[in-house]
Amino acid sequence: MKIIRYKNNFVFFIMISLFLVGCQREKEHLSDMFDLKNDKLALAYYSAYSSTIVQNDQFVFYETENQEIIRINKKDYKRTTIIRPEKKSKVQSEGGLELSKDSLYYVHNNCVFKSDLNGKNIQRLLSAKEKKETEWINGIKIYNNEIYLLADGEWDNSIFRFYPKSKKLEKVAEDIRNPCFSGNNLYYIEHGEVGINKVDLKTLKGKIVRGQAWKNKLQYEDDLVRYKGIVENEGRVYYICWGKDDKVRLYQYRDHKKDTIQHGFSDNSDDFVYNSSIIVGFNTHWDTSEERYIQIYNLDSKQEKKIKMPNDTWSAEFVIDDMVVCTYLYDNGEFGHILKLDI
Repeated sequence: MKIIRYKNNFVFFIMISLFLVGCQREKEHLSDMFDLKNDKLALAYYSAYSSTIVQNDQFVFYETENQEIIRINKKDYKRTTIIRPEKKSKVQSEGGLELSKDSLYYVHNNCVFKSDLNGKNIQRLLSAKEKKETEWINGIKIYNNEIYLLADGEWDNSIFRFYPKSKKLEKVAEDIRNPCFSGNNLYYIEHGEVGINKVDLKTLKGKIVRGQAWKNKLQYEDDLVRYKGIVENEGRVYYICWGKDDKVRLYQYRDHKKDTIQHGFSDNSDDFVYNSSIIVGFNTHWDTSEERYIQIYNLDSKQEKKIKMPNDTWSAEFVIDDMVVCTYLYDNGEFGHILKLDI
């Protein structure tokens, strides 16, 4: 009888353990830490480059519509406002947030700031006014322990490598759309969307690797191949392409080999937002009476889902984990709402 009781207790213990692990897994997604109805997020100026939500193993940091930065503890979901700017920026959408191992970086009032993860020891690293190359600082990203700024100056949407100690800015590329860092390279699309550029981050030499360079005469052509986005997943680079046959496909970029089709999207979306695992496609045709859908493609599972848009004025800004931060026309795009994705 003792052996049977021991076995029953052991089985019960295993079942409870599995249940608790399952519950824990259910709470691993970011959407569990936010109030999906009431949280209003600040928007980054160019969400394809930087985000107003960043995270590490311990914390989630996000910027509110009031330009405050809040930290969420992933263990107990406790919220702490760690930064309240003394002077609010006149610009609602700025350069977003970024994390290193022990520091938080953010753009406010056209300046780059650095603090510790408690919002203390704040340092102003750079003001756009200090540099002739930068009229506006529009984004910040840390890649391979180096800081890259997206800025407007002599050229729109240029990326600079920033050296905090010397305050030096080193131009990497200009006329940037949909940038993607991978390996020792930066991939990006120019404003005309007709080609993919690749820059070696060591030599800063660049070249067109797919499509062609933009020429003004191309604006009169209809049957152009358009490149809509670039994403890295597990060391591989993928790009979204609208072909001459009016079909939108996801290709795996292969340096010296023929690219392979990874996925054909069920609808021809005009716009895409994505992270390293999820691609969200949507149309902004507000003047149509047709029902509009959101396409969600998972690069890991290689599955696509479609969901109906929440309303006719919905537009996506960026995707992080299982959330899309989006805007509606009726609030003038001044802050971001959160839509949970079933991934």
